[in-house]
Amino acid sequence: MMATTNTSPIINLDENAKRIFTLKILEQHYTKSIKSDLYKLVELLTQPKPIFLKADNYKLLINPTDKCVLTNHITEITNYFSKINENVSFDSVFYYETLDPENFEPIYNEMCENDTKRHSLISVLWRIYNEIIPIEICQTPHKLLLKIKQMPNFSEIPSAHECTSALLSSCMLEAKTLAELEPNFNNINPNKLRHIFLLSLLSGIVDVDLMADSFHKQQSDNKIKAKSDSDGKQQLEEEQNTTDTKKRPMLEYEKIVADTLAKFDRNNIKKQQTENKGSGFFTKRATQKTTEKETAEVSRAKKTGFFARLLNKLVN
Repeated sequence: MMATTNTSPIINLDENAKRIFTLKILEQHYTKSIKSDLYKLVELLTQPKPIFLKADNYKLLINPTDKCVLTNHITEITNYFSKINENVSFDSVFYYETLDPENFEPIYNEMCENDTKRHSLISVLWRIYNEIIPIEICQTPHKLLLKIKQMPNFSEIPSAHECTSALLSSCMLEAKTLAELEPNFNNINPNKLRHIFLLSLLSGIVDVDLMADSFHKQQSDNKIKAKSDSDGKQQLEEEQNTTDTKKRPMLEYEKIVADTLAKFDRNNIKKQQTENKGSGFFTKRATQKTTEKETAEVSRAKKTGFFARLLNKLVN
C-alpha cells in the first residue's frame, strides 16, 4: 500500500492545544484500553511547568524546558507506574508537585548534588506510558497520520519492541496511517503496532499538527458521509411520500365508484327480491313506489351533475 503524500499541515497548534488534542485522541479512540488516571497523568506530564515526583526513596524531576529528566533510579521509579490500575490511583503511588521557578532551583540543585542521572524526556515518557498502557490495546478505527520528528534514544528504553526503531524510521520521511504500516510489518501483532503508535504520540515525538490535520479531515469525511446517507434516506422518503400522494386520490375515486355501484346493486337486488315474492296489490304498489323513487334519484343526480363530476374525476 502506498504511503500517504505529505503536505505542510494547515493546523498550527500551540502547546496547550496539543495537550487538548492528545486527550481528545485518547478519549475518542482509546478509552477502552486506558487504565485509571491516564488522563490525569497525560495532563500532568504535558503541562509546561517542571514536575517533581517521588515514590518511596525514588525521585524524578521533569524539566520540560530543557527536555530532560533527573532521577536517582530510572528503572525503579518507572516500575512504580505499572502499579496504577482501576483499584490503585496515581495519587496513592506517587507524591508529586508542579514547581514554580522559585522552588524548582532548590530541588534541582539538591538532586544534582546526589547520585542522579540525566535522561532524555521523550525516552522517560515512553517508559512511563509503556508501563501503564497495555500491549493488548483496544482501539477504534482511525486514519490518523503518524510522522516522526525525533527518534527516542532506544538505549534508554530496554523494553522497546525490536520493530520499534524500524517502524518509527519509516515514518520520518513520510507520514503513514496504521493501515499503511501494517502490510510492511505483517509479522508483527497489530496490537503492538497500535501500542507503538500511541506511545509515539504520548512521548512527544510526532508531528502533532499533521496528525491534527488528518484527524479533522477524518471528522469532515465522516460528516459528509453521514449527510450523504441522511440525504439519500430523506430523498427516498420524499419519493415514497410523492408516490403515496399520487396514489391516494385514485383510491378515493375508486371508493366513490365502488360505493355508488354497490348502492345501486343493493337496490336492484332488493327490487328483484320484491318482484319474486308476489304480485299482490300491495306488492305491486311497493314496487312501483321503489321504481319511482329510483327514477327521481337518477333525475336529481343528472340535474346536479353528479355523474359528470364523477366521470371527470376518473378521467383526470
